[in-house]
Amino acid sequence: AAYTALMIVALIDLVTEFLNNLIPPVKKLKAIKLRTALNAIFSHLGYQFVSPIKELDEYYYMPSKAEGRQNKGIPFDSDYGFIANEFVQLCTSMFKAQIFLQNGVVQLRTEKDDFFLKQSTYILPDVLDAPFSYNTDELKESVLISFRDDISDEYTVDNWKGTSYVVTAKPKTQTNEKAVQINGLSEVRIPLSLGNRKEGLTSLENALNPFITTANNLFGVFGASNTFPLLTKRVGLLKVSTQFFNNPKILKVKSSKLPTDYRTGLSAKYLYDNYINYDSFVQNNYKRQRKVYQGVTIPFSYSDYKKVLNNSYFTTNQGKNGKITSLNWTIESDKAEIDFYIEEIYTRNLTEEFYETE
Repeated sequence: AAYTALMIVALIDLVTEFLNNLIPPVKKLKAIKLRTALNAIFSHLGYQFVSPIKELDEYYYMPSKAEGRQNKGIPFDSDYGFIANEFVQLCTSMFKAQIFLQNGVVQLRTEKDDFFLKQSTYILPDVLDAPFSYNTDELKESVLISFRDDISDEYTVDNWKGTSYVVTAKPKTQTNEKAVQINGLSEVRIPLSLGNRKEGLTSLENALNPFITTANNLFGVFGASNTFPLLTKRVGLLKVSTQFFNNPKILKVKSSKLPTDYRTGLSAKYLYDNYINYDSFVQNNYKRQRKVYQGVTIPFSYSDYKKVLNNSYFTTNQGKNGKITSLNWTIESDKAEIDFYIEEIYTRNLTEEFYETE
């Protein structure tokens, strides 16, 4: 019996070595969920953290991997995100979000979130006949959203789709192309690399599956069943061209695998369509178009001050929405000089073109 057990162990080692020589073995690497990292950062500072952004529970940060360095799932000192402020900036740029403190709770909310507007109680006096301008200076000809490639992992270069996305704004109709004044570039560069999913088996892996099934049946006779997992279980795992890579990765993970929508649910295009297009003068029903007022004097009391102290958004008697961007209150005269904007569509003669490289 002892001899048989030793022979089985030796055969298992032999088959394992045989398989590892033909196909790379599966290795476990640690990563950290974005929400877990943010909770840890703000808990260390003594604050509770709250955010309704669902991707914080779906996206994981995987640090770079170097030879001889233990992987703990948290950024290394050479990785972007090692400094807590960098990690927070990573999240605010990806989701076009802002951090604010309310009642001792740190909140991360997207710019598109109408959280403040819903809680606004201040109504602006009727001063909209004052001189104004349009925020045309904020309109950019092109927007670039991109992730970083990693020359140490060739899959980040070979599978480029999702890594970059370009949006170009231009007039729908124009009489003189040279007279178009839309220019400028806005960039959102995310200093992490996208992961790559193993979509299927190679011809060699398909050929080895019957051998693995036979080996499992043979060893099962001796009580060592399912010793070798079928290679079909590798589908959905993260694949890298080498076991070490220089740049940290951002992954969408479900049950330790990359789901089938790993690139439609995490890509430059996805982030633009769901978050970064807040700055678009076309998307969201042209909501980013604004009338801008500066140096307008309004009646302003202490009760008004309490309303705008922690919430500078307001509504008007005409049902329009806006935000105070600057306020200079003269207490003794119950007046204030303010800069503000009003959401108002002033042109629909705009369209956008979208470019996603394969």
